[in-house]
Amino acid sequence: MAHRYHANVLAFSAFLAAVPAAYAQTPAPAATGRITGKITDKATGEGVYGALVIVAGTSKAVPADADGSYSLELAPGTYTLTINSVGFKPQKVENVVVKANQTTTISAALQDNNTSLGTVAVVGQKQTGTDVSLIKDLKKSEVVVSGVSSEQIVKTQDRDAAEVVKRIPGVTIQDSRFVIVRGLVERYNTVMLNDAIAPSSEADVRAFSFDALPSSAIDRILIFKSGAPELPGDFAGGVVKVYTRNSALQNATVVNVIGGFRAGTTGQSFWSSERSDTDFLGFDNGLRSMPGAFPKTLNGLTTQQRVEAARQLSTSWAPRRLTAAPDLRFSLGLTRVFDWGSAQITTLTTASYSNTYEQVSVQRNGYENFEAALGRSRQAFNYQDERGTQNTRLSVVHNWSARLNPRTKIEFRNLFSQIGTNQVTVRRGFNYAQEEEQGQAVGLRYDSRTIYSGQLQGTHDLADDRTTLTWTAGYSYTNRRQPDYRQYAYTRAVNTTDAFTLGIPNSADPRNGGRVFTDLQEHTPMVSGQWERRFGTDSTRLPEQQPKLRAGFYAEQKNRAFEARWPGFTKANFDQFDSSIQLLPIDQAFGLANINTTTGVALSESFNPANTYDVANTLTAGYVSGALPIGESLTLSGGARVEAYRLNLTSAIDAGPVRLDTLQLALLPSVNATWNFTPKSLVRVAASRTVNRPEFRELAPFVFFDFEQSAEIQGNPRLQPARIYNADVRYEFYPTPSELISVGVFGKQFYSPIERLIVPSPSLVYNIQNTDRAWSAGVELEARQTFAHLSANPVLQRFGLTLNASLIASRVQLTPEQQKVQVSNRRLQGQSPYIVNTGIFFQNDENGWLASALYNVAGPRIFAVGSISQDPDIYEMPRHQVDLTVAKRFGTHIEVKAGVQDLLNQRVQFTQDTNTDGRITGIDENIARFRRGQYSTLSFLYRF
Repeated sequence: MAHRYHANVLAFSAFLAAVPAAYAQTPAPAATGRITGKITDKATGEGVYGALVIVAGTSKAVPADADGSYSLELAPGTYTLTINSVGFKPQKVENVVVKANQTTTISAALQDNNTSLGTVAVVGQKQTGTDVSLIKDLKKSEVVVSGVSSEQIVKTQDRDAAEVVKRIPGVTIQDSRFVIVRGLVERYNTVMLNDAIAPSSEADVRAFSFDALPSSAIDRILIFKSGAPELPGDFAGGVVKVYTRNSALQNATVVNVIGGFRAGTTGQSFWSSERSDTDFLGFDNGLRSMPGAFPKTLNGLTTQQRVEAARQLSTSWAPRRLTAAPDLRFSLGLTRVFDWGSAQITTLTTASYSNTYEQVSVQRNGYENFEAALGRSRQAFNYQDERGTQNTRLSVVHNWSARLNPRTKIEFRNLFSQIGTNQVTVRRGFNYAQEEEQGQAVGLRYDSRTIYSGQLQGTHDLADDRTTLTWTAGYSYTNRRQPDYRQYAYTRAVNTTDAFTLGIPNSADPRNGGRVFTDLQEHTPMVSGQWERRFGTDSTRLPEQQPKLRAGFYAEQKNRAFEARWPGFTKANFDQFDSSIQLLPIDQAFGLANINTTTGVALSESFNPANTYDVANTLTAGYVSGALPIGESLTLSGGARVEAYRLNLTSAIDAGPVRLDTLQLALLPSVNATWNFTPKSLVRVAASRTVNRPEFRELAPFVFFDFEQSAEIQGNPRLQPARIYNADVRYEFYPTPSELISVGVFGKQFYSPIERLIVPSPSLVYNIQNTDRAWSAGVELEARQTFAHLSANPVLQRFGLTLNASLIASRVQLTPEQQKVQVSNRRLQGQSPYIVNTGIFFQNDENGWLASALYNVAGPRIFAVGSISQDPDIYEMPRHQVDLTVAKRFGTHIEVKAGVQDLLNQRVQFTQDTNTDGRITGIDENIARFRRGQYSTLSFLYRF
């Protein structure tokens, strides 16, 4: 059933991608010409940003960029241009002749319109993905917000949303896909895909997997760092809004092919496992799946029945060596603009595919308690892991936008992403605590993630020109499967030359001949709406400067079903078992000949009622907000949001059923003030109350064994929501429409914060628990500066600089009982003390050259909170990263880009606070470390 579902989804995605092609069957002219020019203010001579150049009688239009420049590609002919900009008199230019393969220059100087502005209706596509448009939106925002535009994205090598978002102030990425805002772990952030809460593809955490979204489909990413009634109330770091591209001015077809070379992986020997025929599409075709006739449970079955069940599953256990091919990425972008009666329709489709490899060598260590006399800890284990990972991703973004008339716009956005991960880990080393040497311990894992998110949205400006209605209806689906996660180990006693023997237990154990099958499915329909009324009679004010009153709602119903099964090989008959089987290679030991009722092995099942849970929640929110300009420079905004959160969870433990049925009401007020004390400078002040609710998996009592970390991960049904009080003050300076300098301070007070803890036990166990309270405070700096106004040198004028940095302090406050176990003087779990992102860009549009150098680092953060008596805190250490890019455009159609990512190739490193002093020094010991390898890319892009 699973592979049939995936085939249907892929067929549907292919259909969506093919739809706009139906509108592209009219062949393009053999040759085109171009109109270029500059729109300036007649009084000052400065460029008029956003001036709209419209080709009369067509749907073509283009806004002027930051310096007033514009460019239009047209078929040969004679045209009339109309130039509009708010505050200026319209200008018409007739008899503009366009010749094939030639450029016609048409510039215009607009004159101020000194009369009061009446109603101006300009119908066109707003370009929201440029740096200038983004900065304009940041400036007029009522809340504290940061962002990145698609224009900046193309200047980097960023391949997906995870790499893009780390360019935003105060933001880093964890595990290559989870967003960290202001140093707070992923659980403290809410991600919205367009205007709906994004689906979570993870079984263990509440987080949108940002690697699922290709960068070519992103229009802009905004991170709201202060609360507002219109925003979800479940966050502490920020609300991340990812907008996919949904507007265009002309037809376009773009093909991009990227090749990648990873040092230490590409062309080298690579660990892999048996693959299904559809792995290249990102999902398993059923090769690894549990057959439909497989028993619902193995408990209570006869040995013969358990043998027959084992014979239904794959007998491929041995990892294999391949040669890693160069990485390949391919994307196709289709944009079509057409008229349908009086309506203007835009379709935008981006289909992308990638197949990548990574082979790393991971050194893992474990320790006994710290011994002050020795000045170190005795080593518990020392492993060397060789980990090969192959990732396949297929993504389709298909968006429609229809401007039905000057007052009505309908948008339909779709995202489908399929990601398959084939990972093999081969471990060798010593476990001194158990006095055994591991000759070869192997984990074979395949992970399949499916995400679909769709929203239908309408925007309606009513006839009074003062009322706007917006509504959104959406649906998202998530499926995550781990079919047949297999683990086994060959061991012998330390300091011996005995043969390594395969571990075959008497009862099912996921670490020894174990097979784990998990399946997570989640469905989420949603609906939202907002009414906005603008007041005042001053027609010279822009909409963002008018008094406003808003009322709205948001509702979603999320349903998740999760199931895990742990069948594993055991000795079929303990008295007759042939122990020589344990000396055979793995495919022979667990081959069909040795699956029998007497001397061989059979399947048993490690049954735990917590392995299955069903959960549903209903989130209903309503809000009232407003904005009130006071005088010419001060604007107050804010209001209140009420959220009702109903959760139902059903599972079980050995002691009996586990049922949670809770209703939580939260009143979430917020207030924001903006003081524009000069046309280019402003100060923002914000305060809000937010919450942070436990995620489904954190509440469920399910326990999962992580082979990579040799750790169990368990849930906690007693978790309580955290309450957060937030305050921000920020100064912003906008020297030009494309430049920004800001400095801000923020503070947060947490009550019952939720943290990842290490549970004191003989083995490593992670749990999620509430701490008593905590606080964090920080300073943020952001700068986007061009050199155009700083130097007369024409070369220097083409350079630009981005810089964002954060310094953050935090402390937890523990209850007396918690102080007996945990280190008291520590930071909030997951909180980085500093974050730095900076880059320098060079852009020469005349010659088509673009280059960039980017740097990123995040300070040490606590990965998991330990205990004083046994397992100390584990820190993820800083890693300095430098990325270089150079690109060259040839004409209007071809672009070649080359780059190197992770130039320094520094270690990914986790270190324990051995002496529990709350600091990482030379005495502290490494838990795990590895290098990912320097990564080089070469891409070829062609625009039709």
